Amino acid sequence: MKSSIWIWLIGLLIGLIFLYFALNQINIHAVRLQISQCNFYLFPVLVFGSVFIQLLRSERWYQTFASNWALKRCNVYRSFLLGGGASVLLPWRAGDLVRAGLLVKNHTVITMGLVLGSMLIEKIADFIVILLLLFSIIYMIDLPYWVNGLAQTGSLIMFAVIAFVFLLSCGIHAFQNRLHQFGHGLLQKCACAVSKRLQSFNTAFRQVANLKSIYWIFVLSVIIWLSEVAMVQVCMYALGLQVHIAASALIVILLAIGSMMPSAPGFVGTYQWFIVTALGLFGIAETPAFAVGVIMNFNLILTNTLLCLLALSIFRSHKSVHNTITTVV
Repeated sequence: MKSSIWIWLIGLLIGLIFLYFALNQINIHAVRLQISQCNFYLFPVLVFGSVFIQLLRSERWYQTFASNWALKRCNVYRSFLLGGGASVLLPWRAGDLVRAGLLVKNHTVITMGLVLGSMLIEKIADFIVILLLLFSIIYMIDLPYWVNGLAQTGSLIMFAVIAFVFLLSCGIHAFQNRLHQFGHGLLQKCACAVSKRLQSFNTAFRQVANLKSIYWIFVLSVIIWLSEVAMVQVCMYALGLQVHIAASALIVILLAIGSMMPSAPGFVGTYQWFIVTALGLFGIAETPAFAVGVIMNFNLILTNTLLCLLALSIFRSHKSVHNTITTVV
């Protein structure tokens, strides 16, 4: 329990640090005034757009299992939405572990290794689409050298991850045989446990060899990230900001990168800092940029919380949800 409190506090500290730098030279009263002048008639568009994106993400996760496991779509959706709600309360992207644990608890044929493998498939698809967006921005508009460096570094990481996954998939049996040769007793048990996890992990990648699964995962990923760009455009239009669509795309890219880092619950702090940084490249002052960050972050927390409450209200066992979150934290 003590370690969980420290993890939560460290996540909160990271969020406060990012928030401090985002608030640098920003007048809070001016931010309040900017938000008060927002076109709130467009806020329902943001909410429904975010709900639509979360449902698309739930469907994409379901598609990673659809080819080989007869899971009910509603169970996968519930686990995903409850995990999204947990990410509002827990730091360090713990919501991903919550949704994984919930799915395993409710399906005896699904192992944790398999679920984590399916989630890595999601991340790889996201990474590919984000890189395509980044290269599109570089082609459309001149940006600082560090953005080009980000694209090059991202490409190298992507190729390294794909190569690792390919080698793991091809050499999994040889690697498992090596593990089984480890001594006796406790060491042997640990080796067997690792071998079992790797086998489940590898199964998740082999099932994506199905062209239909690859097609749907990639198509849904493209729709998800283009929808994210559209949501940022709607938010800036609501605040009366007229900027190039490349600015919205860059915000989405930086937020995606920021969400991979340790963060405070609800990504408070990191959201604001990355948005202020991205819009600063397009000549948008810190005050309106911070207002965009506040509205986007509030919308994220609101929609995830509402969807989590909806999923919780129709979940069969509230106790299993509580136990899973307790295990994670």
